[in-house]
Amino acid sequence: MESEDGFTLIELLITVALIGILGAIAVLNTPQMLNNYRARGAARQIYSDMQMARLTAIKGGRSWCLIFNGSTFTSYRIVDSGADGICNAGDTVDASGERSVEMTSEYKVESLTHNFGGTNSLNFNPNGTANGGTVTVTTASKTMLVTVSNNTGSVRIQ
Repeated sequence: MESEDGFTLIELLITVALIGILGAIAVLNTPQMLNNYRARGAARQIYSDMQMARLTAIKGGRSWCLIFNGSTFTSYRIVDSGADGICNAGDTVDASGERSVEMTSEYKVESLTHNFGGTNSLNFNPNGTANGGTVTVTTASKTMLVTVSNNTGSVRIQ
């Protein structure tokens, strides 16, 4: 009696079928996973820039702002308040740590909106407080909020 090692045709077909099913499940879930990662990435970018502006305002003793290009925005600028101590849309970005951030090309999110008391800027004061409000990041399958407390200036992702 001879013993033959190997796989039968049925065992190989079952293995290939299982690999195909698992591959199909992975492909079907990929767009939703990408949307979730994009929303999280955009929210974390905004959170990080808000924290940087807040800490720079406290450290430097002058106001820093995020100035959005509209209530539904695609980009924003992080700027020093300048000599007048007031953040406004005319403030320019220079080489001292200020920068412009383009959101839609990098993160490909569907909608970015903010609510900061009717203005297009979020102001962080030297004492750490802010004018408070919310940024909403939306993709097809995920919505994330970045909130700023006006009393403490603390920033959270929800």
